[in-house]
Amino acid sequence: AEMNKAIATAKKTVTELLAAIKDGVDTYCVKAPITDSNGTEHFWLSKVQYSDGKFTGSIDNDPNTVECVKLGQTYTIKESDISDWLYVRKGKVTGNLTLRVLFPKMTATEVAEAKKAMGWD
Repeated sequence: AEMNKAIATAKKTVTELLAAIKDGVDTYCVKAPITDSNGTEHFWLSKVQYSDGKFTGSIDNDPNTVECVKLGQTYTIKESDISDWLYVRKGKVTGNLTLRVLFPKMTATEVAEAKKAMGWD
């Protein structure tokens, strides 16, 4: 339920990412739900470009569930279908709402490391 809420919030606030892109932020990513006959898996897309209501980027991790994509493959998703987004400005990540949902399931050390990597400490 909390993850679905984070995904819904990401969809509602994607305009914040679009404003950052327009502002010239260098680094940004979106998370894409990808489904095949094995199920649905969410992938971060890196090296993302935005045009005409769509994000195109590279699959940023090896699949565990789906078999229809592979690491490094170019993938396009409609803006309305993202499951999360993030951008980096001055070393601090904005967004990444789905990571925050995982904090209660992580060890204190894992949370501290994640927050440090995101610039949230």
